[in-house]
Amino acid sequence: MRWFPTVCLLALVLALLLAVPASGGASTAAETIRLGPAKSGLRQLLAAPGQGHMVRRAAGVRERRGRAARRRSLTYFAQLSDPHVLDEASPARMELLAGAGRAASHGYRPQEALTTQVLDSMVRAVNRHTMSGLRTQGGRRSKLDFTVTTGDLSDNAQLNEARWYMRALEGGALEPGSGKPISAANPCPGASPEQVQRLNQDALERRYTGVQDHSDYPGAPSGAYVRFWDPNTGNAAGRYRGLKFPGLMDRAQQPFMAEGLRTPWFSVMGNHDQQRQGVLSRPHALLDSVSSGCQKTFPGIFDSRSLAGRTAGQIFNQLTGGSMLDVLRRDRRLVPPDPDRRVLSKRELRDLHGGADRSHGLGMVSQAQNARSAGSASYYAWSPNPRVRFISLDTVAEGGGPHGNIDHPQYRWLARELDRNSSRSLPAGRGPARRDGDPNRLIVILSHHTLRGLHSAAPDERAGPCSRSRPAQCDADPRRSTPVHSGLAGRRPLRSLLLSHPNVVAMVSGHDHRNRVEQFSRPDGRGALWQVVTASHIDFPQQSRLLQLMDNRDGTLSLFGTVLDHAAPARTPRAGTDASAFGPQDLASLSRALSTPRKDGPVDRRGRPGDRNVELVMRDPRRRGR
Repeated sequence: MRWFPTVCLLALVLALLLAVPASGGASTAAETIRLGPAKSGLRQLLAAPGQGHMVRRAAGVRERRGRAARRRSLTYFAQLSDPHVLDEASPARMELLAGAGRAASHGYRPQEALTTQVLDSMVRAVNRHTMSGLRTQGGRRSKLDFTVTTGDLSDNAQLNEARWYMRALEGGALEPGSGKPISAANPCPGASPEQVQRLNQDALERRYTGVQDHSDYPGAPSGAYVRFWDPNTGNAAGRYRGLKFPGLMDRAQQPFMAEGLRTPWFSVMGNHDQQRQGVLSRPHALLDSVSSGCQKTFPGIFDSRSLAGRTAGQIFNQLTGGSMLDVLRRDRRLVPPDPDRRVLSKRELRDLHGGADRSHGLGMVSQAQNARSAGSASYYAWSPNPRVRFISLDTVAEGGGPHGNIDHPQYRWLARELDRNSSRSLPAGRGPARRDGDPNRLIVILSHHTLRGLHSAAPDERAGPCSRSRPAQCDADPRRSTPVHSGLAGRRPLRSLLLSHPNVVAMVSGHDHRNRVEQFSRPDGRGALWQVVTASHIDFPQQSRLLQLMDNRDGTLSLFGTVLDHAAPARTPRAGTDASAFGPQDLASLSRALSTPRKDGPVDRRGRPGDRNVELVMRDPRRRGR
């Protein structure tokens, strides 16, 4: 019966295929996840058919039929954005501000302890797509060239957060818990011997201490608890009331083996990578003093609703006021201290990226820019092949605030880089194109902020100069930053510079925590730029994107964007299950379910169909007469 082993093998393969849960890192072109009814507790997530690539054309472009059989790949890469890997037990996190309105809306999320597991799950999904799902001439499939991370890898610019995301991206044992035993080098002033013993036991056993364990702050007013979901008891207000996963917060602190990317990866700076809470560019008297220590302010007497209507900067400034400080001190409790919670300086962040992949891009900063910026420049460019040039920008407004800008030295560098990699530029108004003998490459811009998000007027000098005693949250670049440049407005916005060089075909960004694809065209119709914005890993839908630039060989190009779910199954563990036995993929799956919107509203972070899986068709600017 020679057929028997074959039949058994086929049955095994079929069983394995049927056992693969919804999602599992599948491309959304093959399978998507849809939201079930919005009820209390976890919102059900269901498998749904995949979405094909919607064709979107630049104005006036008409491609020839049969391009799929002619096209060839110019580059294939993955984009990860906004993982917000965070230390949810850090005393510098001000979760108690979560009720202060929109400016502090990201101060607390019920899934925030699970960010390392989600990033690892997203890495696993990318690794399953190292060969493109799209075929080129002759039926060939392209190999994934590299991965870019478009900012906000960390949440609070802390050293331990940066170490965690580095390990998630590079692979190996990842220990996401924070808090270390008390010692002479890691003191807790004023703690009694009994308190020291308890805190050290918490640190050694990697127990969670924070707002999602209500037993950590007994005696608080009843209203202080319901704002924060405790998975041990199910105590919370709203949709998660009664939802229990006992042991979840302690389980989230346990070490696991991260897979690590199988491609080279390159880093783009985001505001949360360099600034506390993604906003504060200067040291903060309260946050910096408690960050590494053992005193954390828990919800209590203070009512965050009193700060409603203020900006994030105004809120944090008010936290240093005398009366406010007294209130916050009364609500402090002891937690295990940790010196690794300090804010990273820009130089330390660059050193942390040292080694592989030319320091994950930061080693490709030009020598001239390094010297002139005193080693603080973090924008760079490279060509993975002779046909395509990638330019990575640093859009963080070092003067503070969540919005971005481009300082003048970087703007001048970018203008030179664009000119050196394209043989044609267009005047601001009508008129003939200017031509030269420079290489004629296609150019892709990488940035954290979108063009619409680049509207901060804060100069870098507002952060104050760096010194030995103040190496972080400062302006290390000795050059004058002004005039700073916005994305769309002002005298010389970034959009105008990019549109003056037709070889710039795309700008790939994050920051907005939603999927969006937008076209920016020149008023005279001679050139267009596609901006591709991809969702975050911390907020629903927790997705990334695969991008492939194709030459259709008919005078047009196609940029394919394919949204990718992370590798955790859509189906979550059953409510009430003891979480102590959960694996990293269970935790990532639960994070996605916890992040779902309360109800279907006017803003869907998944975007419209034309913001998800797309084929963006444009003229090939390298052709004569274009």
